[in-house]
Amino acid sequence: MREFRISRFAELSVEELKREEAALQEQIFRLRFQLQTGNAENPARIREARRGLARVKTLLREHELGIQERRRGKAAGEGAVPGSGSEVK
Repeated sequence: MREFRISRFAELSVEELKREEAALQEQIFRLRFQLQTGNAENPARIREARRGLARVKTLLREHELGIQERRRGKAAGEGAVPGSGSEVK
């Protein structure tokens, strides 16, 4: 089974993220088809794949907007956007 952790995806380039997005969309299609035909071995995989796809799309959007955020080793409040309510007071 594939791991859909954001840290794994954060290390990928934009091209790799786009390939991953296409692969996850194909996987979701196949899983939904299996579910409809009654051949689904593990219906929870659909949920996992959908969440993985959402993570990939989020990272692609961050790249599109030019958001450069480090996901590892980030201290609380570091990189907070002023006015977003996430800054440390």
